Amino acid sequence: MEIIGIIIILWVLFKIFGSSSTDSSVKSLPTQPSKPSSTSTVSSRTKAPSTQATVRRNVKSLSTKRISVVKHPRPARPRTVQVPPVARKQNWQQFETLVDLHSIRCLYHFTDRRNVDSIKRHGALYSWSYCDQHGIIIPFPASNDLSKSLDIRRGLQDFVRLSFNPFQPMMYVVQSRGVDPLILEISPEVIYWLETQFSDVNATANNANVGPSLQDFQRINFNLALQGNWQTPEEKAQIQAEVLVKMTIPIHFIRNI
Repeated sequence: MEIIGIIIILWVLFKIFGSSSTDSSVKSLPTQPSKPSSTSTVSSRTKAPSTQATVRRNVKSLSTKRISVVKHPRPARPRTVQVPPVARKQNWQQFETLVDLHSIRCLYHFTDRRNVDSIKRHGALYSWSYCDQHGIIIPFPASNDLSKSLDIRRGLQDFVRLSFNPFQPMMYVVQSRGVDPLILEISPEVIYWLETQFSDVNATANNANVGPSLQDFQRINFNLALQGNWQTPEEKAQIQAEVLVKMTIPIHFIRNI
């Protein structure tokens, strides 16, 4: 009986201490990460499309919005006068031969020196008729009503008139009217231009021969016209031979302003 009692006591002890050690061994085992449940997988998959859709909506909204760009004003460029090329006479080389033969290095035009700022501002020397038609005010005109009427009678109102020497009798006449003359030096290039004409004396004179041809140019007495000195009334007329340039002479053909 004693043996049975001991066995019972040992069995009870085993139950008590054996179960507690088993529990502790179970607790001491490392925990393994639990696999995601099927529910969590489904929920993560359903969230991804909604995020992509949001991105697409944001991109679309940005593409439809106007993006304002602030433009800083560029500094103003200096004003330049655009001059179209001037057509030359078909036989301009023949004119050039005469220009070289007579050593014509410069042509002349006198104006009031107080007009220089206006010439610079408009970028050219214009005929008085062009100025009238386009509202360009000549501050101190050298022409008066009589000279304008003579120009109109001869059809010269649209021409800028040049001489072969700076000593024109007419310049001394306008000085008596209070004009302060400045003699502008013009490039002889204007002789070759298609619409340029020539006169063997003052172009408003009744006996003037005016025309655009080489023959008209050859009628000029260059020996007298270039010197500007005369002894007789006939020579005085011949030193006033002219080159008539249609409408305008761009400023870069004027050498001394």
